[in-house]
Amino acid sequence: MRTRTRLSSGLCGRQIRALEEHAEFSNRLASRFAKKSSHLARRYGKKAEISREDAVVLRELLDRSSDPLLEREMLETSDERITAVE
Repeated sequence: MRTRTRLSSGLCGRQIRALEEHAEFSNRLASRFAKKSSHLARRYGKKAEISREDAVVLRELLDRSSDPLLEREMLETSDERITAVE
């Protein structure tokens, strides 16, 4: 079980980083389009905001997963999904 938790933590960590990088990229695009197209600037700004919010949610879930009870519940749910797919 412990190995699974470390694996999940690593995957979540990489996903958080990907979301943060997406937010940075979207911000750069929003800045680039600020003078040319306010519609595109707003659109990329919104994408950046959503990516940052998603990263925060994942980080909070990852922090909570250090709680042994929640960790067990997450693993049981994961096992149920794997069994259903097989």
